[in-house]
Amino acid sequence: MKNLVANEMNRRKFLEASLLAFFAGLSVTWIGCDESSTGPDPIVKAGTVSGAHSHTVGITQAQLNAGVGVTLTLTGSGHSHQLILSTADMTTLIGGQSISVDSMNGGSPAHFHTVTFT
Repeated sequence: MKNLVANEMNRRKFLEASLLAFFAGLSVTWIGCDESSTGPDPIVKAGTVSGAHSHTVGITQAQLNAGVGVTLTLTGSGHSHQLILSTADMTTLIGGQSISVDSMNGGSPAHFHTVTFT
């Protein structure tokens, strides 16, 4: 009888601990999960691209938070261009000022675009 009571107490403690761990895990999941965190990091600064093409380019929040130089790709219009933003460019953007940067040559005939971020 003594072993039966001891086993019952161990089961009870085990069940309590299991349920606590389960609900603690659920609360961590609910707190840490929001619908905007799924998928790729959204663009927070869209570049305005000069010229008659329909290129698009943008900077994500993670890239801004990193505060270091980044190479971006202008997409669209059947070809692409690379755009190199320096650490100084990113610092300027973080400080709330605008920058304008020329892309690398691309397309045929080869050409570049000036991209402005505000």
